[in-house]
Amino acid sequence: MSKQNTTKKPSPLSSSLSSSRSTDKKHVSKPISIERHRLIAFRKTYAPKLAAVIKQLKSTRIIHDYVSVDSKGKDQKDVSVDIAEIDSLTLQLSLLKTAARAAIGSNHIKTILYYSGSGAAGAGVAYPSSFGLQPSACGEYAGYASLYDEVRVNAIKVHYVVQSASANLAENCFYAFGYDSTYNSTPSSVLDVMESQQHEIGVLPVVTPGSSSALIAMPSGARTFHIRIQRQPVANAASVTGGTGIIPNFPGEWMAAGDTADTVGFLRIFVERGGGTTATIAVSYKIEFLCEWRERT
Repeated sequence: MSKQNTTKKPSPLSSSLSSSRSTDKKHVSKPISIERHRLIAFRKTYAPKLAAVIKQLKSTRIIHDYVSVDSKGKDQKDVSVDIAEIDSLTLQLSLLKTAARAAIGSNHIKTILYYSGSGAAGAGVAYPSSFGLQPSACGEYAGYASLYDEVRVNAIKVHYVVQSASANLAENCFYAFGYDSTYNSTPSSVLDVMESQQHEIGVLPVVTPGSSSALIAMPSGARTFHIRIQRQPVANAASVTGGTGIIPNFPGEWMAAGDTADTVGFLRIFVERGGGTTATIAVSYKIEFLCEWRERT
């Protein structure tokens, strides 16, 4: 008697399910890629158009308000023409927003915004600095702000390089980068920066005495300071360094996208004196703001 083959053939249903599962696996990575392409399309296509229409609309409204106030003895057609242009631009802006939101595919997205800065100190002088971390200073902020109502910064990366140009760096030169959510005081020392909520320190190498003037930098090139932003109170009554009124500082909180003065904490930097009288300090940094945006209307 011949043995029967007991191997079961897959049913059409199981084949279909298997095919469906494999298809799902193949599509796991696609949303990330699609999201990236959508954001690139928005930055290149819609953001410039939105910025142009908003600028033109603001200019037309200013002219209309001026003519309306001083309309006595003037041709009223000017006012009606301005109103028609305002209506037309408002419609254009509405259509652009609809198209841009459709292109991005979400009323809640995450993006990375970039900012570049630098500073320097004279020969034989230390370099202190403290400034507000302001996402609106980034080049692409306006494009997203024209489309979304609120923004929140969840984390920050500071890529930086500290350099000293000196023929004779006689001793190790310490530096420190720090983040504080509310303390915006210019530091007076590396130890001062180390008292910030988050910080990291480094040191420039000693230069061989008598060597020719050269640019001395960190051996590993740029370093990265990772800032974790914790949830904080909504606003500060006054800055630590003085001033009056409410300081628009919202670390870890949702901020109105149109409030360009808002900050999310402060970056504090101190680099010790670079050496002899010929030593100069230079600091360069690139900042990444890891943001999320949402639409409330």
